[in-house]
This record gives sequence, structure tokens and C-alpha cells, in this order.
Amino acid sequence: IKINDRLDLIPSHLQLSAVEKMLVNAYAREMKLKNIINQIKENYDYIIIDNAPSLGLFLINSLVASDYIIIPCEPSYFSIAGVQLMLDTVEEVKESNLNQKIKVLGFIFNKYSKQSKIPQERLDQLKQLYPDIPVISVIPRTITVEKAEREGKPVFKFNANNPASVAFSELAEWVIKNVK
Repeated sequence: IKINDRLDLIPSHLQLSAVEKMLVNAYAREMKLKNIINQIKENYDYIIIDNAPSLGLFLINSLVASDYIIIPCEPSYFSIAGVQLMLDTVEEVKESNLNQKIKVLGFIFNKYSKQSKIPQERLDQLKQLYPDIPVISVIPRTITVEKAEREGKPVFKFNANNPASVAFSELAEWVIKNVK
């Protein structure tokens, strides 16, 4: 879908779950997304792949097709525990020679709130567990994001001055500056 002159979007769809089932028996299944992206990558400055929190074939395909990854996490026990699973999966992709060049740029700590101590404790835990991987951005939890999601609008168009909008803009600027 052409959003504007500078942005194309391929939204997720429920039928993708059926595609993942078909990949299970496909030849070179880990390379499918990379092969498609190789055909179109010259048309884009950046290709961003957003995966659901799963360690399935879609994630493997995304890791094989990517130069860099940013790992989002939330202030919950399971999210922090999932980080190690993600890092282990990245290592497996490297060790299996599917993509030895993939680089973890850092973490995005999403849905941060100062209303309790737990989010800060989880953020500190993340930094302590992975001192060599930077926290690129801390995205605050705001009702504006939830309202924008409900209305199907980008948070920037819903309220560009919202703290989450500002944090996402700063994240985008960081990526542009640090990804070559």
C-alpha cells in the first residue's frame, strides 16, 4: 500500500498464519523473505520488518533478511525473559551461516511508566543483564498511543506533541543516523 511518496506499507493479516504453516515444508524456507527483499531493496532507503512476539519461521525469515535488529521489550518479567530467547535465536542464525552479518543495535523499552517502581526495576534489570547492548529509546506509556491504535491512525497524526510521539521521532532519527 502506498502511504505517500516516501512510504510503502505491507500490513499484517490473519492469513499470514496460514502462510507460516506452508513454510514448514518449503524448500529453503528460511530464505523466502530475503529472496523477496533482494528483488526490491534497491527501491528503498530502509526496509523495516515488524514481527509479532514469536520465535517461529516468520522471525527466522526476518533475521535472515535483516542487516540490523532492534529488540523491543516491555516492563514485564516475560518480556525481559524473552530477550534471551531472541538473542539465542540471533546467535543460531549466525552460527548456521544463514546471516552472519546481522547486528543487534539495541533495545527499545516500550510502555514505560513512572506510576510504579516495576518499570524502572525492569529497565535496570535489562541494562544489568545486557550491559553491551544499549537501550536506544524508552517509549512512555500514554493513553494517546492506545487511542491512536483504536482509531487506526499513526500516533504522530493523532498527537505529534505527545511524549510517545516525540520518543518515536527521536528513535527514527537515531536509526537514520546510525544505520548505513
